[in-house]
Amino acid sequence: MKIGKTPNEAVEIEVLDPDPQIACDIASAIVDYYNMKVRALHKEKFGEVVENYNFIIAKKQQYMDSLSKEAVALGTKFGILEYEGQTREVMRAYFQNKGSSEVQKYKRNLEEHGGDIMKLDEMMRSESGTFAQLKLDATGH
Repeated sequence: MKIGKTPNEAVEIEVLDPDPQIACDIASAIVDYYNMKVRALHKEKFGEVVENYNFIIAKKQQYMDSLSKEAVALGTKFGILEYEGQTREVMRAYFQNKGSSEVQKYKRNLEEHGGDIMKLDEMMRSESGTFAQLKLDATGH
């Protein structure tokens, strides 16, 4: 028996036996074993890739959840849900009501924490895009 590589990187198996059928069976068994081993290695490597993707996706999901919780906390504590629309309405109320204490409270909250909400909103939008792409990559679509 002789096994080697060809110049084109293929595997060459040469089996000599007085019975040609036995020689053929031996060569076929070697090829079958080799194919089985390669499939097992590919399956193992693919499993590692899937495991890594799942880990990355889980971390990304945790990060997105933390951003969402932070936005909810700011919204709950300061009443800021949507910066641009609320700013427009607070300014309208501010000028119509000459700045009542309630309107001034919302105006101050928007001034002090509106940037945080805008930043969180942009981060959540960006993260959801990368999260969606990761999910697509993980499923192979």
